[in-house]
Amino acid sequence: MIEFRNILIDSFIYPFKDIRKIAILIIIFLGSFLIVPLFIGFGYLLKIVDHTLQGNDGFPDYGSLSDLLSRGLKFFAINLIYSLLFGLFVMMASLPFVYSVTNHSTLLIINQIISFIISYIINWLFVLGLANMVYNRRFSSGINFSQIFGRIAMFGHKKYSWYILLYSIIIFLIQIPGLIMNLFGDKLPSSAFAILIGWNIIALLYISIVKSRFSGLMYPQKSHVE
Repeated sequence: MIEFRNILIDSFIYPFKDIRKIAILIIIFLGSFLIVPLFIGFGYLLKIVDHTLQGNDGFPDYGSLSDLLSRGLKFFAINLIYSLLFGLFVMMASLPFVYSVTNHSTLLIINQIISFIISYIINWLFVLGLANMVYNRRFSSGINFSQIFGRIAMFGHKKYSWYILLYSIIIFLIQIPGLIMNLFGDKLPSSAFAILIGWNIIALLYISIVKSRFSGLMYPQKSHVE
């Protein structure tokens, strides 16, 4: 198994390995308001997971439009399931503070802390769930928690938990400008606000690519887990 330090470094520098293909992906996502390009982009993100599982270092070719759309629908669906779980758990955990905390900024900070904790729990399942879906070529494998726990057991639960925690912290740090915008957006000059919006858009695409690469690299393939 690749050392985690190498997995982490590889994942976070991966988006810079092929600027041309990233530029194409940016253009595709800029057309997301047309819906179809959004699913094409999603399909490419899932293809990165597949390409990584096959032991490749670079970016995959885009391939056929039908293949990207098919992959994109699966990527959207699996993300929707985990996002709904995330939203439900955050809402349930935040609800007691809505009525007890009156300061808006304090409430936002509490919500961000809760969101980080819940995102760690979701990432703990999603990272290998996404790769498991691609590896087994079955959508249901993405939410087959017995298989996912089996793959986690191949790492060792304690070791895997530390890996996901460090990964989640780095992702959270990248998203801090978004938190600043939420907390102080109305107090920032328009130029600073525009810069933060630009950063958040770029960071979202960057994180999406990192997640796909990280998911593929973390997946243990030494034996098949049913």
